[in-house]
Amino acid sequence: MLTLKEAAATSVLSTRWTKLWKSSVTVLNFDAGEVFRGIACLNPPYSSDEEKRRWYINWVNGVLRQLQDDDGSISPVISKFRVQFFLEKECNSGGDMDRWLEFALISKRVESLELFYFTNNRSHHYVFPEACFDHIKTRASDIKLLRSLSLGFVDVRGEVVEHFVANCPLLERLVVYHSHSLVNLRLRRIRALKYLEVNRCEPLRVLEIGDAPKLTHLHYHGVDDPTEELMVHDDCHRLVELTLGFDFCSPEMAFRALSAYVGRVRTLTLKMHTVSGS
Repeated sequence: MLTLKEAAATSVLSTRWTKLWKSSVTVLNFDAGEVFRGIACLNPPYSSDEEKRRWYINWVNGVLRQLQDDDGSISPVISKFRVQFFLEKECNSGGDMDRWLEFALISKRVESLELFYFTNNRSHHYVFPEACFDHIKTRASDIKLLRSLSLGFVDVRGEVVEHFVANCPLLERLVVYHSHSLVNLRLRRIRALKYLEVNRCEPLRVLEIGDAPKLTHLHYHGVDDPTEELMVHDDCHRLVELTLGFDFCSPEMAFRALSAYVGRVRTLTLKMHTVSGS
């Protein structure tokens, strides 16, 4: 398998090499940090973060265009699609990122999807597009091979996450990190899921998990009273490791939440932010 850098280098040599690239690339890892370190040696260097951001977006768009055949079909099988990008200002490239998501999901072959759009401002979060959700609702077969889904700083509604879980029979790993649209998440009859992480989704009021016979690892980090947010039913009988974390919660509440799972799991971990007195 060729790396993206190797593939990009060989693809300019000839049409034959371009076809070889298309048949060799199965993992797309668009890590902005790695890319910016790689272009730091350019002369002249990019003088602003905005130039870097535009270069990165154009680069991703260019790679995805080259992976499309002349008839518009996508080749080859893409087993992993990962984007890691820092949004320093209000997202004005949503159209580009929507197309990246559509490429990954509507290709019908993606097994692992990771989107991390880091930002320090909650108003700058990337919003999971309704058009894409409408598509996968009517064509669930497009996501049936998905085994791993990780969304960081992506505002996604509970209904969307629940749809993925219900329609991805192979989904084993699910991570939702810093979503400000996730209010209620009820995951029932999740037959394949083994690892679940819900981290700092501030508006979350209910996280209910049940009928998950293969779930072994659950990591939950909330902000308020944990007894009102997390419900793990007894039919999650293979749960081995449970990690609970809280930002704004008294020790008494946190330990009360933890005590509800004593005897049900092998490893219990509690993470809390403490503020020392002056």
